[in-house]
Amino acid sequence: MLGTLELAAGKLKAAKRFFAAALRDPTDNAVAQVGWASLRAPVPGPSEQHLALPFTYEARARAFTQSREWDAALNQGLLWLADEPFSSVAAEFASYMAAALRRFEDSAAVSAAGLHSNPGHPGLANNLAFALIHLKRFDEAASLLARPIPPNLDANRRAALSATRGLLAMRQGLHEEGRRLYEIAVDGATSAPVQALAALNWAREEERISDSQATRAFQRALELLSKLDPVARGEMTLWMPEAGPDDPARDRLPPQRLA
Repeated sequence: MLGTLELAAGKLKAAKRFFAAALRDPTDNAVAQVGWASLRAPVPGPSEQHLALPFTYEARARAFTQSREWDAALNQGLLWLADEPFSSVAAEFASYMAAALRRFEDSAAVSAAGLHSNPGHPGLANNLAFALIHLKRFDEAASLLARPIPPNLDANRRAALSATRGLLAMRQGLHEEGRRLYEIAVDGATSAPVQALAALNWAREEERISDSQATRAFQRALELLSKLDPVARGEMTLWMPEAGPDDPARDRLPPQRLA
C-alpha cells in the first residue's frame, strides 16, 4: 500500500492522504495496514464500520490489543491465522498473545504450526521454546534454542532469543547463567519494548526464586517501562506477575500499569 511506503519514508502527510483514500472502499488488507499504521504514527485508525467488514481479523486483533481486550485479541488472531495459515506474522501474533495469557499449550501448538509453514522462522522458534519452557518440556526447548543463529538476524530477534535462553537457564536452576543471558538481552535490544519485556520477565524470574535481586530487577524494568509509549506500556500489563493481586511483585509496579 502506498500509505505504508510513504509512512516508512517519513512522509506522514502523504501517508495520511493515501490511508484515507484506501478506507473509502477498503479491502480487508487495507483495513489491516491502516490499523497497523495507527499503532506506530498519528494516523487515524479504522472505524468500527471498517472493522465489521468480512475477513478483517488482523485489524480487529490489533484494535483489541490497543484497547487491552486480550482474549478478544487472541481470538481474532487465531481467526487471522485460520484465514492466512501460511502467514508467519499471524502465527507469531497469536502464539505471543496465547503465551502472554498463560495459554502455553495453545501457544506451543500455534508456534509449531507456524514453523511447519515457515521453517526456521526465528520468532516462531523463540515463541515455541518459551511456551515449552513453561510446560516444563526443557529438553525440547533446549534443542530449539541450540540451533545456530543466522548471522544476519537483527538485534531484537537476537535479544529475544537470549532472553528465552535466560528463562530456560533460570528454570533449570542455573541462575547466574540466566542472569547473564537476560543481561545480554536487555543490553543488546535496540527496541524499547523488547528491552522492557526482557527486563520484566527477568524480574519475574527473580521474584519466582525469591531472590534478593528481585527489587533491583523490577526497578530496572520500571525504568524501561516508563520510556514506552502508551500503547506499548498497555501491552506490558499482559506480563505482570501471574500469581494474582496478592503477589508481592505487583506492588513493585506503578498502579497505572495494572489498570
